[in-house]
Amino acid sequence: MVNILLLSYSTILTSETLRKAELNRQEELVNAQNRMMELEKYNIRYVVGRQRKRSRLVANLYVDDQLHPNVIDALQLRDAAIRNAKGAGGGDNKKK
Repeated sequence: MVNILLLSYSTILTSETLRKAELNRQEELVNAQNRMMELEKYNIRYVVGRQRKRSRLVANLYVDDQLHPNVIDALQLRDAAIRNAKGAGGGDNKKK
């Protein structure tokens, strides 16, 4: 009968297992970089793209809000003419 006394566990690392571990690590890094590039493309296309679209829309709203003074005068004259036309037809409003 053979008695074996095991004092501690040990791992034997051969050059082959080290090479496999290094290749696995490199593969994980390549996969992580590919995933990072996919997320970056998604971010540019959807997140940043939507922000740019919103910015353009807000800028257009701001430009549309600043009407030329002549346009404002024309719109006020139009509104006054509409009020006068309604007043003349209804008889309730007095003309000055």
